[in-house]
Amino acid sequence: MKPFILDRASSILMIIDLQEKLLPFIENAERVVAITRRLLRAAREMQIPTLVTEQYPKGLGKTSPSLELEKYPDIPLIEKIHFSSTHDTTCMHYIETLKGRDQIVLAGVEAHICVLSTALGLLQKGYRVVLAADAVSSRNSEHKKWALEAASSAGALVIPEESVVYQWLHQSGTREFKNLLPLYSSPDRP
Repeated sequence: MKPFILDRASSILMIIDLQEKLLPFIENAERVVAITRRLLRAAREMQIPTLVTEQYPKGLGKTSPSLELEKYPDIPLIEKIHFSSTHDTTCMHYIETLKGRDQIVLAGVEAHICVLSTALGLLQKGYRVVLAADAVSSRNSEHKKWALEAASSAGALVIPEESVVYQWLHQSGTREFKNLLPLYSSPDRP
């Protein structure tokens, strides 16, 4: 993998399958949702396009209300049945319409199924993929660990959510930095 720094003008945030009926079985689910919610807020502050997927919502329920998607009614919510979002034509059509955006940041569940499959599919298609490691989980911590290792070995960048946001920011002192700083300086942050 050729090293790269995230650039907000080249990025897309994809939140994968944080669904009501699945989350009770996910390790550290509340923390993952809280970190993803913060990542979503940062992406919106910096006008980074975002999409959310739902794996078979008839069976797994809708996206968790804890993500607070109602604050962002323009975010596409894409239902899918494929484990890899790259096999869903609606999802890929949305990504392809965002010309010049070849960096895709992934958050969600399950790390070893839908997140990993999506990461590998995106890498195959030539995208630069980043996994926000602390915004990803599975039912089993070993599965998450192996999935992150596999994604990294395949060429994805695996870093903490805070690293993603600070790379997008590039510098302190900006309006975005000042607006987001309280999310990262609070003693009770996840």
